[in-house]
Amino acid sequence: MNNNISVDAAASHLSTNHPLTIAWMLQGDEGFGVARAVESLAAQLDRMGRRPIFICCIDGPMASRGDALGFKVVRLNLERAPDLAGGVIAKALGVWRLRRFRRRIVDAVGQAFVDSRVDVVHCLWPSFVGIVGGVAERLGAQPVWEMPNAMNESLWGLNRRYYLGLCRRYGVTVLANSAYTAATLGKAAGVRRRLMHLGVDSTIFNPGRVEPLTRAALNLPDKAVVFGIVARLDASKGADRFLQAMLNVAAKDDEDLHLLLIGGPVEGAYAKGLLRLAEGAGQSHRLHMPGQVDHPERYYGAMDIAVNSRVDPEPFGLSVIEAMMMGVPVLVHALGGPAETVLDGQTGWHVSAPDVEAFESGIRRVLSDRPRWPQFSMAARSRAMENFNVKRQAELYLDFLESR
Repeated sequence: MNNNISVDAAASHLSTNHPLTIAWMLQGDEGFGVARAVESLAAQLDRMGRRPIFICCIDGPMASRGDALGFKVVRLNLERAPDLAGGVIAKALGVWRLRRFRRRIVDAVGQAFVDSRVDVVHCLWPSFVGIVGGVAERLGAQPVWEMPNAMNESLWGLNRRYYLGLCRRYGVTVLANSAYTAATLGKAAGVRRRLMHLGVDSTIFNPGRVEPLTRAALNLPDKAVVFGIVARLDASKGADRFLQAMLNVAAKDDEDLHLLLIGGPVEGAYAKGLLRLAEGAGQSHRLHMPGQVDHPERYYGAMDIAVNSRVDPEPFGLSVIEAMMMGVPVLVHALGGPAETVLDGQTGWHVSAPDVEAFESGIRRVLSDRPRWPQFSMAARSRAMENFNVKRQAELYLDFLESR
């Protein structure tokens, strides 16, 4: 290992001809919102003259995304890092597995960082915090942990204690994507934390440039009110609860309401359950599931209102910001990140609970505000452009690096 690289020297690359090199330590198979968030920030930093690198444990979709963006991608061809999950015994075994995994890969990771002249080592998954911290310490690089998810509750706060201990030991700075996410980690002396909301690439999510899919192409009635959810099709996203609420309102209030679900898997048990729910109500024509798509920005033009119906607290909710960036107001279960990003009654509407009754009330509130939808649309895009643009995120990120 090269122990001659100092933190001061690494930071000085911000102002020298050597481009600041930032390596993301990844599993390699990341997808959905996590993948979009990583590639958006990395691509913006690349446009600003910095050098992103993806270090991937396995060869998967995230590695391919790095290739497509023209980044250097290092495939370690190892295995996925184990997770810490379950009860006390399972977590103890998980810590043991993590330590074994770290010993197996640390030299390969360190060599990849040395070969790439890495200045900043950046990870998302908790499993990588100790690896990134240990390698960064040996290289004199800056270690960063960007938390994509809230820290799970555990007996005696074991998860928190373990990861806060690693951050303190290795000087890892924590970047939380929302105040909610930060709060779940807690505080500890000697651990530096920063709030960094995610950003969306406004050159991609730009209603003036996107060629939208027509409602006719999606079999949506031209004059219907269309709600849209962009998320994986699984129970945690709450699409079944929102669908039931929408079907109830459509039947009781004689409203022509439709739900557009962008995500997959459409052949899975959960998706089939949604179809049965709509068919059982005699309203299968109101549910539309085109599946997982490569360009979700093209679908927002067919929506009147975007929805985030996640059952548990949403750590951030990237699809919420993408909708706002496209000028689409958002109805959200306001626990977690969406409570911070969506202004109730201005850029969207808050729902206090992720249940059918609350969603029914939320839908009726949305419909009562129909004359104000154009105002909501303009306010949503304006707020997203000002606060959740990836360029702003990248500037804050670089400011953070310079302030060390």
